[in-house]
Amino acid sequence: MHLENAVEAMVGSERPPRRPFLTMLWGMVAGIPDEESPGVAESRRRLLGADPWSQALNLIGEGLMSLYAGRLDEAERDLSAGLAGFRAIGERWGLVLTLGELVKIAEWRGDSARASALCDEALELARELGADEDIAERLCQRAGVRASMGDFEGGRRDAEGEPDEARRLSEAALAVCPAGWFGAEESRTHIMIELGLTAEAGGDAPTALAWYRRALVAASGQRDMTTAALVAEVLSGVALLEGDGERAALLLGAGTAVRGTAVAGDADVVRLRAAVREALGDEGYEKAYERGVSLTREEALALAGAPVDRRSSPSVPGTGPWPPAGAGGHGAHPGVP
Repeated sequence: MHLENAVEAMVGSERPPRRPFLTMLWGMVAGIPDEESPGVAESRRRLLGADPWSQALNLIGEGLMSLYAGRLDEAERDLSAGLAGFRAIGERWGLVLTLGELVKIAEWRGDSARASALCDEALELARELGADEDIAERLCQRAGVRASMGDFEGGRRDAEGEPDEARRLSEAALAVCPAGWFGAEESRTHIMIELGLTAEAGGDAPTALAWYRRALVAASGQRDMTTAALVAEVLSGVALLEGDGERAALLLGAGTAVRGTAVAGDADVVRLRAAVREALGDEGYEKAYERGVSLTREEALALAGAPVDRRSSPSVPGTGPWPPAGAGGHGAHPGVP
């Protein structure tokens, strides 16, 4: 109730807050606004001051909204402009934040060299600030970049490299991560994905599926289509464990449909694409993958298992529910809350 009152007071204000960082905190709590809702642009205008920091933050906000919606070109344009704004005033925390988002875009475009350079800069700035959380996040990000470049030893040095310990730490992180506001829920979602990947690596399809389903529900509820797309893609690993290569390729295509574009550089997606192609052969892979790409966003999310309104959602010919009734799903495996 206190949080709701605070947000209502900010939104109802006719001027920017005296402490500009409150606008950033509001975004971390409230999450992605519905761009079609009336008054969104006007509320943003009122809350952002004319100072250079606030104007750079506005560009970052625009870029993130485009990124979550899968509009990569728009996202890169606004994030780059925001980066320049933060660089001009020497705002290192803002630079770390923005560089991390630009790393994702560079990875998705397959530009590993640029992703690596941006990640190194962000890590250096985070270390200058002594920001332990940002340092850890950038190390994990750089591990993925190195893995996509074939530097698996470097990736292990940056990350964990030990599945059992990774699972233990991820479970501990999820247990202490707060809930109820956007930033924390986003962290929880990505922890669930990591737990799913760890379970998949250990050959435990039901546990991986349960974690991915929880992550998909959370990402869909946050209107985070980039993360929802990633969940659809990593679900292909579960399908492979179950011996269903066609379903795996279909899910990889569905991820592209949700995001609006294919990604080239995510290490896990690259790994899964190669495994599915090997299982089906080039022709079989391309045929099933293109079927997934041809789905609407709503159909692709439904295929992956996102909650939908069955009264208004179109059926997806040739896909069917997955998993079958009674298999997997939220809470279906011991140890998965």
